[in-house]
Amino acid sequence: MFYFLLWTLTLLCGFCLADRPQKPGNISCIYYDNRTLTCNWTPAREIHTETNYTFIKTIGTEEEAGQSSDGQETCESKNGSCSFYNIGPIKFEVKVKAENQFGEEEAYYVVEEPWEILKSDPPLISKVEPIPGKKQMLRVSWKRPSKMPETVDSICEIRYSCVSKNHSNTKIADMEERIEDQFFNIHGLWDFANYTVTLRCRLLQSEFWSEWSNKEMGTTEEQAPLRIDLWRVIESHQPPGTRTVHLLCKANKEFPSSGIINGYEIRYFAGGKPCKNVTDPRKKTVTLNLTGETYEIRVVAYNSAGYSPEAILRIPSIHEESMDHQRIVTLNAYALKEHMFLEWQPSDLEIDGYIIEWYDELETEADKRSWQQITNVTNWASPEGAFRHFRYYNISVYPLLKGEIKYPSSIEAYFHDGIPPGPSAKAENVDKNEATIKWEDIPKPERNGSIINYIVFYKAEGGEELGIMVNGSVLQYKLKNLQPFTKYTARVMASTTVGGRNGTQTTFVTKRLSVLDIILACVVVGMFMLCLLTVGMLWAMKRHIIKRICWPDIPQPVITNCHDLSSEAKLSKSFSGDDTVISTLDVGVCSEDHNELQLLSEEDCFRQTNLENEGIQDQTKLNEKTDFNPYLKNSVHKRVFLVCENSDQSTKGTKSQPLLLASCLPKCAEQPYVSVDTFELFSNSNKLQGT
Repeated sequence: MFYFLLWTLTLLCGFCLADRPQKPGNISCIYYDNRTLTCNWTPAREIHTETNYTFIKTIGTEEEAGQSSDGQETCESKNGSCSFYNIGPIKFEVKVKAENQFGEEEAYYVVEEPWEILKSDPPLISKVEPIPGKKQMLRVSWKRPSKMPETVDSICEIRYSCVSKNHSNTKIADMEERIEDQFFNIHGLWDFANYTVTLRCRLLQSEFWSEWSNKEMGTTEEQAPLRIDLWRVIESHQPPGTRTVHLLCKANKEFPSSGIINGYEIRYFAGGKPCKNVTDPRKKTVTLNLTGETYEIRVVAYNSAGYSPEAILRIPSIHEESMDHQRIVTLNAYALKEHMFLEWQPSDLEIDGYIIEWYDELETEADKRSWQQITNVTNWASPEGAFRHFRYYNISVYPLLKGEIKYPSSIEAYFHDGIPPGPSAKAENVDKNEATIKWEDIPKPERNGSIINYIVFYKAEGGEELGIMVNGSVLQYKLKNLQPFTKYTARVMASTTVGGRNGTQTTFVTKRLSVLDIILACVVVGMFMLCLLTVGMLWAMKRHIIKRICWPDIPQPVITNCHDLSSEAKLSKSFSGDDTVISTLDVGVCSEDHNELQLLSEEDCFRQTNLENEGIQDQTKLNEKTDFNPYLKNSVHKRVFLVCENSDQSTKGTKSQPLLLASCLPKCAEQPYVSVDTFELFSNSNKLQGT
């Protein structure tokens, strides 16, 4: 029940708001190619109901047709357009009827003459060519559109544009009645320039132009070259008194060439006298071998139409070049978008012009250089497209003083910065805690921009990567505080203002010991070996002296088996056949209770006697006068010995060696302690007393 009431209410509201369709407006018709009629109108704005449109075409008018349906054609449409085909050039009337469920509306459009709405097919351009003997002129020939009535006047429009100079224009030409072939002459064109031409036409009675015809191209006649630019490139590092000069020629941009240049005629003079004539067939570069004199070079260009004016270039002598000075104080260059800009400040106010020369550093050929002459300015903007991105250019500014070329000022610059290639790195001088990372300098033409810095990245195996930034002029860096005997990887990134790129990676392993450690170890070992060698040599040469100094033989105060003698020891001497001094001592008994003491055996007595004898023989070999024994410097000058019981028997078989007895116990304080070294002194003193 609710939905029924809602539907009823909606229907009532629709009837209340609905209305009759609006009358179609803005009806227009076009008669295409004398055969198709297309009409358009503006459909009414639909609110709630759909509107249908019927387009009715009637030959003549409905009154003339007697309200008959003969000769009528209908077309139904909803988009506001209908077409009828194979329509003859007769009078007709069209009617548009709009209809909906609430009523209908009609609109009429009457065509008295079909030529009034005729839009013909475009004309056909047959050729575009220069007129012989006529400069700066082209003749355009075309044919009348095939569907255009010949009995009706028509007009056409010609549109032409210069391909090389971005110049376009439009002119209107009137067709003659009932003439099939037409032509039109275009005046005021550039010499030897390419032009594209297109055409459209319409009947005088119609307001509709045909479509533009196909484009055709023509070239105006050439003239003799108007003006050429002349420049020279002088090679450096020439033998004394000789110069190789490359002569460059091109057409002047302000006075473009009016034809194809077939060649150049070159004449040059030294000191006002003609040297040689050179005819260069269509080459832009000529090489001249000149001396150190002043030269004047004159060049003309020629083609089939004639010769250009003469261009003159002066080359100063070698002496004059050496005496010249720089006339430009400052020179700056920077790139912006597609242009290179130069600014400079001259020091000479008499300068009347400049020549700007530029070339890519990768270009070694002289004919690859570009140049442009300017006047009365101290700044310059390059032509668009003259420089290539990320290339390194050498730019020079030559002052012109009274037409003579003076000493230039030069600057090197990149035309915009790019990302440079990464440098190749390697590790050198690897030590325990240090290593030097070196990388190759990237050649300027390959850098793609000005390098502002390098970043050295290094990382221990399994560790964190670290980076150090250095100046763009630095090509090596010493890494410090590295871990010994550790594997490291390192790489270098070169950067410009727009970014950077990593180079090849290198790997190295630090040492266990540094060079200083090895040197110190070698020094210590060397010193030890030297000391050891010295001690060995001394021991081999002076072992007896060293042994006596370091380990002296001190008599042991051991009690031997002594006799009970109370007299003092008496010193006597005797001589053997080989002049060997033999000292004998007469000793007394040490004490009454000596039997209670432990006595030396006979073998011990002889062993000690032999040791003392070896000491005396070594002292004799020294050939020194022994006055005093430093070891016993604080002792007394005598010592008394006790005689062993079997002393006589033990000395019978040893005539060549003296008998040396052991000393008694220390408690025999009343007996003096005499050194062995004093035996000979006592003997000598007794000898002197006997004498």
